[in-house]
Amino acid sequence: AGNPLPLRYRFEPGATDDGVTLVIPEPLLNAADPGRLAWLIPGWRVEKITAVLRALPKDLRKQFVPVPNHAQQAARELDEQSDFFEALARWIARAAGKPLNRDDMAALALPDHLRINLRVTDLSGAVLSEGRELGSVKRTTRNVITATEAAAPPSVHRSWDFGALLEQVTVERAGLKYTMYPALEDRGMGVVLREAKTLAQAEVLTRAGILRLLLLALPEQQKFARKSFADNRELVLLGQLLPTSQPLPEALALRTFQDVFLPDTAPLPRSRDQFEALVARGRPSLGEAIDKLVAHTLAIATELRAVRQGLSGSAIPPSTRADVEAQLEGLLPAGYPQSIPASLWPHLPRYMKALSRRLQNLAGNLKRDQELATKLRSFFDAWQRLRQDKTRPRPDPELERLQFMTEEFRVSLFAQDLRTSVPVSEKRLQEQLQLAIAAGR
Repeated sequence: AGNPLPLRYRFEPGATDDGVTLVIPEPLLNAADPGRLAWLIPGWRVEKITAVLRALPKDLRKQFVPVPNHAQQAARELDEQSDFFEALARWIARAAGKPLNRDDMAALALPDHLRINLRVTDLSGAVLSEGRELGSVKRTTRNVITATEAAAPPSVHRSWDFGALLEQVTVERAGLKYTMYPALEDRGMGVVLREAKTLAQAEVLTRAGILRLLLLALPEQQKFARKSFADNRELVLLGQLLPTSQPLPEALALRTFQDVFLPDTAPLPRSRDQFEALVARGRPSLGEAIDKLVAHTLAIATELRAVRQGLSGSAIPPSTRADVEAQLEGLLPAGYPQSIPASLWPHLPRYMKALSRRLQNLAGNLKRDQELATKLRSFFDAWQRLRQDKTRPRPDPELERLQFMTEEFRVSLFAQDLRTSVPVSEKRLQEQLQLAIAAGR
């Protein structure tokens, strides 16, 4: 991030910090790139490439004898602007004539001193975490900071009484220069000011924070919305199928405020005047938004009921049942409707209808159903694995896009007459999968 950082060296095999240690102040941790860190230091590059070549499977390794000579050649020819393991995988694949996966390369066992040690400090120099695996170091650092904040909680605001909220600020502290992103974080009874690591993270936090301020500013309107949903008997009955983490009328009232005041494409208010103008502008639209949300939720729940009825049949193969349940958990995760990604939200009734159509067509078509499911399985499984990776950035637009395209591909396979909203194919899905994988590194 444009800052020179110190390297420390220790020669003590077996010690946790044997080799080279990069000291990273916590505000810069998010800028650490594992693909760049893997290059280590120039003086040890040939030794590291040598170790990688020797760790290859035997059928590949024997093509690079003598290993030291090939390591020196690779060191001269590798593109140093690329991810280390990606560049080396391309070089080996080109030399050996066999495709090689970057992640398989990164998983090869290497001596600790050939993997850079990371030491994260606060701005006073106190060590927060240390280790050679970036994801683990980030998690530990996050846990330490969370515990520190819990011991000294920040001020809670119940109204916009904290001045302007800038989109980003360049900060100079303790000799470092970096960009931080002011954000509002929802704490239930109000919001707190905090510093986010990325602009995307700040936007997600701030949307939830502003939504909380809106609810506090319009208590009567929130009460009206809750009552409107609670009085709809059909909605309450069908809504029991939906995985809400709070009473459905409460959850839908929250979603109504989100749809009216903070749709995904709307810019966020950055000052008290802008916030008050937002309140005045959106207030008259609440009634219409409630009606739309009732219709949308009823459409989702009605189709979901049809799916549940289809699953109740005894002729459903276990593999199909497991596949459908996994899809439902992905489409309707706990916390409906706030938990639904924006890209999926308008399409949920169609996805549910396509799923119901699949179950209706299952009788007499088991083989065909399994063939179609096989085309999709690798992409859905990959999405699930990436989704469970706690080290990935949040929000995760490339991963959300992968889920959206996967669901559209399902429609094209099992319910073609419902049409897809975007062109989709196995090739396009594979390209999106690679974008999602790259975004998490």
